[in-house]
Amino acid sequence: MNLGLLLIVGIPLTWHLGLAGYTYYDAGRVGMPRAKWTAVALLVPLFGFFAYLFERSERDYDPEEDPYAGGGYNVHESRADEDRRE
Repeated sequence: MNLGLLLIVGIPLTWHLGLAGYTYYDAGRVGMPRAKWTAVALLVPLFGFFAYLFERSERDYDPEEDPYAGGGYNVHESRADEDRRE
């Protein structure tokens, strides 16, 4: 087998299948549908895996811990008296 072909096809294919395998394992662990997210990770290379990661992170969102949940923002106490209008 040609070494160039192995490098061009084999390594990315191994990474792709590895990411799909991780998706299968992790989806079951966190309570998401394994078949759905593994199919997404397999059918949409790389983007499907990141879509899974973003969707997974949304499951852990707690608005009580989010300082920006109410639409406000935090200002450091040393800059609290500055006027933003210039």
